[in-house]
Amino acid sequence: MRHVRKSLVEERATLIDEIMLAGEQVDFPLIVTETFDLAPTVFAWSAFCGNASIEDLRLAREAAHLKVQAKNGRLKFS
Repeated sequence: MRHVRKSLVEERATLIDEIMLAGEQVDFPLIVTETFDLAPTVFAWSAFCGNASIEDLRLAREAAHLKVQAKNGRLKFS
């Protein structure tokens, strides 16, 4: 159990780092998903990261990554 708990703590820290770094690259935009809305400020993103479930952090990381890809011209919709 202790190993699982440590792994989740480490995953949470990594997710938060990745979310905040991605947000910084795209100036912390609005993100709206089926489970949460993330307001377009660094303060809102930081507060979200502090309170979000691991599942929401995973989703936020993916959403933020898509915003970075779109900004860099790597995401195309046909």
